[in-house]
Amino acid sequence: MLILSIVSLLLGPVVYEFGRTRPALRQFLDGIVFITIAGIVFVHIIPEAIGAGGNIAIVFLLLGLAFPVLLEHRFHDAVPQAHGFILVLAALGIVVHAAIDGIALVPAGEGGFWRGNELAVSVILHRLPVGMAVWWSVRPNFGKATAFGVFALIIGATIAAYVAAEPVVAIAAASSDSPGSVNSRKSPSSIPAR
Repeated sequence: MLILSIVSLLLGPVVYEFGRTRPALRQFLDGIVFITIAGIVFVHIIPEAIGAGGNIAIVFLLLGLAFPVLLEHRFHDAVPQAHGFILVLAALGIVVHAAIDGIALVPAGEGGFWRGNELAVSVILHRLPVGMAVWWSVRPNFGKATAFGVFALIIGATIAAYVAAEPVVAIAAASSDSPGSVNSRKSPSSIPAR
């Protein structure tokens, strides 16, 4: 699963570059990348964040949208530094996303490639448009070396999380069953009345 996800990620630039030499295909691929990113953000990330965080997530969403704009308007003379800060935040987000992907790639089931591993398969499938999006956004603005650096960062974070996932999950599962943990505490309704 890990190797397939890396191959899928690295196919993104190949597919994108192939489309660049064919204008109709390029427009189609640009649309796919844009729609994929918008879809992931509006269908998955935002609703799940609001579902998990409630109203405070909406506040952070609005702050996240307003922060770059306010930063550029307020500190017009410091625009290069603001862009650098935003790039550092974006790199941090990429590392966290890749780490979560790495954890999701750990095989979950004994039912072959598909059964029990749907999450890992979805990570593999979404890595192609991620690779295309990274190439589409980083290479024209910062060059090939930076784009390759971003790919190395994604692959490194994915591998590190994949390797660390099983022991970390085992420790978390063991500690959640230990005395005094949230899972081991009896709820008031399970304690017999006197």
